[in-house]
Amino acid sequence: MDAQQIGNHESQTYSLKRLISSAIEKNFDVHANCLNDSLTLNEIKSLARNYQPKVTAGTSFSYWSWLQPNKEKMLGSGNTDMLIEISAYQLLYDWGVNRLQKQTEYANISINEQLRRQLKQNIAFVITQSYLDVQKQISRIEIYNTTILRLKDQLKVSENLYRIGKVSNLDLQKTRINIAIKERDLSLAKAMYAQLLSDLKHLSFVDSKVAIEDNDIELLYSTHKNLHQQYAKMQEHPSLKSFDEKIEQQKLQQELFKKQNRPEFFSYAATSWESSYIPFSKNFNYNIGVGIRYTLPFGGGRVYKENITKTNISISQLEEQQKQTLSDLQKEIASTTILIDGKQIEVEQNVHIIQMADESLRNALILYEAGQENILNILDAQSIVTEQSIVYRETMIDYLILVAKLRYLQGTDTYPLD
Repeated sequence: MDAQQIGNHESQTYSLKRLISSAIEKNFDVHANCLNDSLTLNEIKSLARNYQPKVTAGTSFSYWSWLQPNKEKMLGSGNTDMLIEISAYQLLYDWGVNRLQKQTEYANISINEQLRRQLKQNIAFVITQSYLDVQKQISRIEIYNTTILRLKDQLKVSENLYRIGKVSNLDLQKTRINIAIKERDLSLAKAMYAQLLSDLKHLSFVDSKVAIEDNDIELLYSTHKNLHQQYAKMQEHPSLKSFDEKIEQQKLQQELFKKQNRPEFFSYAATSWESSYIPFSKNFNYNIGVGIRYTLPFGGGRVYKENITKTNISISQLEEQQKQTLSDLQKEIASTTILIDGKQIEVEQNVHIIQMADESLRNALILYEAGQENILNILDAQSIVTEQSIVYRETMIDYLILVAKLRYLQGTDTYPLD
């Protein structure tokens, strides 16, 4: 990568969606979760080897002090005995056990997929919340800058009035004090902005030099205003879906227990060479055939019954946990929806408050320039406008955070503020 490419990389601007995509793509927990799928797929591949023939071979060399008649016919006059055996065993039919074992492993992949969904949704919400916290500080910085400019303009007015003897030096001092206070607040907001921005970039795994896209908070709020009412229906939350997959896995395990004492249908082949000298091909022998084997259940199937009982208990336990998880989610969704409605009302109230504060400030400025108003009333009115402007912007951002939380609680896989 040359210098120009590096410069282009550093000048890239990251939107909220891009930050979320970067965080998910580079998150180590997501990578580890994907590796679990690879491990399970390897286990599934190994199950395919159950149908491969099992070949065994062995050889032995021995010496007999005397030979029985049947051995004498095979070995001749020598007392040495060389034996080579090769056998092959092939499972012909397992009554569906291999298929059930594969389905059980695929259920692990499905469970892992739901966990991965939950990880991604959590990452998306955390990045969204962190991004909106940064936007809060951007709003504070903008409002403090505007307030400082207004106060400096007011200071010029006071200085002019002071020159013509309409106000005292005290008005100038009080205005300068207020400017100093707001400059201090601005410095604190910038420091907090730098910290939160650093945290956001770290969580998103992006370079510290890249730029983060600002959003028009009022436009974003207007876009999502009342949209939360469309999310009232519970979607397929990964926490709930994972219980479904675990229950299905337990049922597959029961089917495997039922086939634990199944008959085993197989074929086999065996060859052997035995002689007292080499070569010994004349004593070559072989045997081929098919067979069926059945293992009688120990204790009249007691172990099978115990295993079935255990899985039934596990299924009941999972069903109860699923119900509790659903109940908790429904409670959180109801609570979050109430908070969203409250924030929406608060935003509307803040608009009215700011309008009144702006009007009060304008009237106070007119009266002050006419020598009929105290500087303290001007400064108080300006402080109210500043603080209410901050409250107004932050209330809209809090509303957006709650909307993102609501979509997270409902298991939405899309971006929280889409």
